[in-house]
Amino acid sequence: MNGEIGALVSSSYRPSGTEGLPGLTERLLALCETALENARRIDTSTLEVRRSDVCLPLATPGLVLGRLTGVIRRELYNGRLRSSVGHFKLGEFEAIAVPGEMEPVLASEMRRQAGRPGMLVFGLADDEVGYLMREQDARDPLFSYERAMTPGPEAGEIVRRALVGRNRRD
Repeated sequence: MNGEIGALVSSSYRPSGTEGLPGLTERLLALCETALENARRIDTSTLEVRRSDVCLPLATPGLVLGRLTGVIRRELYNGRLRSSVGHFKLGEFEAIAVPGEMEPVLASEMRRQAGRPGMLVFGLADDEVGYLMREQDARDPLFSYERAMTPGPEAGEIVRRALVGRNRRD
């Protein structure tokens, strides 16, 4: 499972290659041990699964070219890509499923809007439509690569509305 991984996410841990691997391994092991020490049982008597279709624009050169060359084999519906989003709840455990690589800032805003700070994001679930970003970031030249590999600047907002049910400004 991938989490929110889009839009220039990089670890603050800097050593790389064979020199950095032992240190990174130790940090990951320590995180796992802490998680196990703090783990607790949850009530799993309730299960809720929802899924909704979303229609995303196909507006960026990278994806348009991919479709025209046959690298991306997708049917369009009224000029848009059809994909889906999901919501999964098992007791107090809650996750959303998004069809691409969601920007961490967008995921954090969605958690805040939904009032669910512990909600997980399952990225690349059922589909890969590219980067899902806040519209302001999808238009920012700083994110030039990501901008070329998103269905369109409003794709992240469409996914947000499908999952949270209201506009970003609410």
